[in-house]
Amino acid sequence: DPDIFRSGREGQFIYEIPLNPGIYELRLYFAETGVTGEGIRSVGLFINGLPVSTLDVASDAGGANTATVKIFKDISPAKDGLLHLAFQGAGPAGFVNALEILPGTAGKMLPVRLTMQDSPYRDHLGQIWMPDQYFLSGRKTTGKSPIEGTADPALYSTHRFGNFTYAIPVVEGGRYTVTLHFAETWFTPPESLGGVGSRIFDVYCNGRTLLKDFDILKETGGMGNHAVVKVFHNISASAQGKLNLTFVPTKNYALVSAIEVTEE
Repeated sequence: DPDIFRSGREGQFIYEIPLNPGIYELRLYFAETGVTGEGIRSVGLFINGLPVSTLDVASDAGGANTATVKIFKDISPAKDGLLHLAFQGAGPAGFVNALEILPGTAGKMLPVRLTMQDSPYRDHLGQIWMPDQYFLSGRKTTGKSPIEGTADPALYSTHRFGNFTYAIPVVEGGRYTVTLHFAETWFTPPESLGGVGSRIFDVYCNGRTLLKDFDILKETGGMGNHAVVKVFHNISASAQGKLNLTFVPTKNYALVSAIEVTEE
């Protein structure tokens, strides 16, 4: 949502947020719009008086005017019942565009579940999948036929296709399981020309090859409109706390229907 990055608080400032006792996940949202590039401004963050991060927002995001999200797990209020967040700046003043506090799980980042749809989706297990975000490039399209081989056909009805990347924020230093969901709804005989070999692409994450010469129809024995799930374990976060998923076409466009990230 670009609107949350159009304003922010700037300077040397403190938030004192009342919380019930418990474990929380803190998400901080930034976009550097005040300087032109890396090495000009660093934002120092203190949680309950302890330094936890020094962030060059432009460097972390890959440039100015680009959003980035920092996630901190296992956050609890201080003894006074307040979460104390202090922001300081080196160079220009510190800043933040938005912050979010969610009930957390001890020792684990909350799962990230993305659907290519425009609104949240609740699956058959009651899990919520958030609308498509964290992407760069690509387009969305929606298939017309029902999807088989899944208890959640609606999850596969919309796709992002093209040559595109996701920069999914995670907790730095963690290892993650990445689950990718696919369904071929275009090169699906007899409705469309094509078949096995019509769409081939690669998928990478932080330089690691996840899928090479991947053909969705080959996975299903030529059956179109059929769910395919691929699971990858022990994926390391980048130094910036991101899972950079890159979808690279070899023949026609790359495609994905949904993405799930869980901490191991």
